[in-house]
Amino acid sequence: MTEAALPGANLSEAQASGIEFFRCEMSNVNFERANLRNTNFRNAVVNGAKFSGADMGVAILRETDLSQADLSGVDLSTTLLPRGFSSNLTKKTTA
Repeated sequence: MTEAALPGANLSEAQASGIEFFRCEMSNVNFERANLRNTNFRNAVVNGAKFSGADMGVAILRETDLSQADLSGVDLSTTLLPRGFSSNLTKKTTA
């Protein structure tokens, strides 16, 4: 999947463990409840993507644009995150 363009795709509940999304354009993709273990998103654009409830254990998000991404309910304890990443910046808020 290197350099694929999938903006707005619906990949909710996808079984995508181990997939390489290196340098992919994935803005606003729906990854809710997807299996993304051991997945590489390095240099991917996933701004606005919905990862709510996804399994992202040991996923690689280094050098990834996570602006506006919804990571609510995601365990990021084993995920390789961008330097200086703050999970507070990625959760959507409801009024």
